[in-house]
Amino acid sequence: MKPSFFSALISIILLLACESDKPFEARLDPLNFSEVTISNNTDGDCPPFEADDNPGYSILVDINDDSLVYRLEAGENIKVKLPKGKYVFRRRCDDGAEIDTLHRAVPMQSPLEFKGECQYCIPKPDGLMIDDFDHEDFKNLLGFRDGYFDTPVGTVDTSRAKEPENVLRGKGRSLQIDFYLNDDASFGGWVTTLNNGEDSSRGTSFNLKNLGLNTLAFWVKGASPKTYFEVALKDNTLNCKDDKGMIDKCQTNPKKIYLAPTYWRKIKIPVDSLLTTAQTGVKVDLTRLREVSLGFAKRAFLLQDSQAELNGTIYIDEIAFER
Repeated sequence: MKPSFFSALISIILLLACESDKPFEARLDPLNFSEVTISNNTDGDCPPFEADDNPGYSILVDINDDSLVYRLEAGENIKVKLPKGKYVFRRRCDDGAEIDTLHRAVPMQSPLEFKGECQYCIPKPDGLMIDDFDHEDFKNLLGFRDGYFDTPVGTVDTSRAKEPENVLRGKGRSLQIDFYLNDDASFGGWVTTLNNGEDSSRGTSFNLKNLGLNTLAFWVKGASPKTYFEVALKDNTLNCKDDKGMIDKCQTNPKKIYLAPTYWRKIKIPVDSLLTTAQTGVKVDLTRLREVSLGFAKRAFLLQDSQAELNGTIYIDEIAFER
């Protein structure tokens, strides 16, 4: 008995249903599709990061405006099958920041390689950026000046670093601080101001409490091992000196000395740990902050480490107040 039209139709439907269980790529027409190898060949010698938010090296590869997205760690590669045609491949971070773009036609003569110097996906500060140092003038992003202080003259110098390895994101600029602690009493540092030095129409100077921010954060890298630095805050109190005019009661004298590693590291310092001066016990007023400073002092460093670097360089990037 010959099969009826309806039984033949049912057989075709069942056959198509079985075929649908097969992976899509197995059903691609090899004449119209081509296999593409995509590699994230970031430099294998990238220095490690040390940060609470651990940005890592993950890179997202977009194909034609997010139609396909792949995550590749440094050194990883994938193989995908794409219809023949012209494509735009973008390498970007989770936050959408684009690293580079490649235009290619499929099929390709060779694998698609994203390569070059270290590329990092680093979250932007969660709070108020004081400075990212990408500008030429010596003013921070709040519009107030930064600079350096030293005793004797020549102890400290500051400039903008442009070399990719000395800039956090590999492009732009960072703050470079060179220090030369040759005399026993040598000290100096870098300071960035948060207001114009007087109570103003902005309120009672720089009011950190109103912003709900409680952490001073920045990225730091030392040019050599055993490179130390101090961190301090200063408020806008008008009567900063003691009766003899000798002690600056507005300036903290931090007990902690920080070590700058030879790779980029994010430092997060609770503001509360920087509020009480060692000499007088006077607390810095967070509603009237004036300055953030990084300091270098020969005696303090040698007390911390007899092998401390006394003629060195550190790089600072993306200093901010965070939550």
